[in-house]
Amino acid sequence: MPLRDHFHKTNDDSEWPGMHSGWMQYLLGRLNRHILPTQRYRAKTHISIRGEMEIDVATLKIQNQSGISSHDPGHSVNGNTLVATLPQMQTWVCPIADAVIPSVFPTELEIQIVDLEKGSQLVGAIEIVSPANKDRPEHRQAFVSKCASLLYAGVGLVVVDVITNRRTNLHDKLMDWMERPEAKFPQSTPLYATSYRCSRVNRDDPRDQIEIWRRELKIGEALPIMPLPLKNGPIFPLELEPAYAETCADNLL
Repeated sequence: MPLRDHFHKTNDDSEWPGMHSGWMQYLLGRLNRHILPTQRYRAKTHISIRGEMEIDVATLKIQNQSGISSHDPGHSVNGNTLVATLPQMQTWVCPIADAVIPSVFPTELEIQIVDLEKGSQLVGAIEIVSPANKDRPEHRQAFVSKCASLLYAGVGLVVVDVITNRRTNLHDKLMDWMERPEAKFPQSTPLYATSYRCSRVNRDDPRDQIEIWRRELKIGEALPIMPLPLKNGPIFPLELEPAYAETCADNLL
């Protein structure tokens, strides 16, 4: 199944949401059924909807602005302010914030791979870029900073970008962010797949390094098999093509 242009054919993005979620789901299935040794590693879908945030700290869970979880009788919510009665202390009221700045909490749809032998530690992530990741400077910066955070934590990462109506190369933006322009694509490459493996040079050398695989994608050509590295673990083959073909068939494309 050659790579298709899912944007200019219909002059809108209506085709992409179904392709995006379906492709991720088929990749998830192939990883758990055929690629990962699931007695240790498990792939799961991570979804974060724009504007909805959840904070979970110890046993205190603020579920929304109107209340808190019932297992915290020493806390109450007054408007947007958390009021806490702490042991051997007077009631504490959160002061007004010193500053409020605009931010971006974009919708995320990614596959996360966890290591069950290490308490479900995040060891790998797969990001299929969406138009929303590229449509504004702040969205591009948010995506790049998330990828950088994963890499600085040693998490293996794969990024796939088949967005044809926005040409920014987010890998190149990531390399600019990390001040490593020598690792950018050698020429303008709007469609691409990249893999990143974080490792030590060797046991006797404390230097850290990130190995990078870069592949240019082209409309009408098959998708490659990308390395899927896991933190402190092996590298598995991520077959983009079979899951993409199944998704196109399900969407009658």
